[in-house]
Amino acid sequence: MLATATKRPIDAASLRLHASGAHTLRVLVADDEPFVRKFMAAVLLRDGHEVREAQDGLEALHLIEAHPESFDVLITDVQMPRMDGLTLARRVRERFPGIDIMYVTAYSPEAAEGVSPRVLRKPFRPQALIAGLRELVAPQHLRCASA
Repeated sequence: MLATATKRPIDAASLRLHASGAHTLRVLVADDEPFVRKFMAAVLLRDGHEVREAQDGLEALHLIEAHPESFDVLITDVQMPRMDGLTLARRVRERFPGIDIMYVTAYSPEAAEGVSPRVLRKPFRPQALIAGLRELVAPQHLRCASA
């Protein structure tokens, strides 16, 4: 039997608010390029988030399956060996819809077109990664604030 998760509302009261105004999120970064993966992890850590890393889609899926409650957001490269980011995202959405997904790619953003408007083109600046993440989760915060 497959484990499933429902969309967890992000409770504003339970999130730690940092001086930057950002909320702490539990982020899984999946990218087969070690430099890019470490760069994203460092940027996210500096912004106050909890970060785990996976070197490809298969490793990321295993981490999520083992502890789905440990992740709010998956940031995945589109092109990776063993399991690409689009396949990973499809499987995560089917089984764990509470995890938001953002894509990064060195190729045309159209590689993920029709799947998500949340595509960040490599190379990118740290500010673009943080802005993309905040934009991704902003609708959840607005729903919580209006409830």
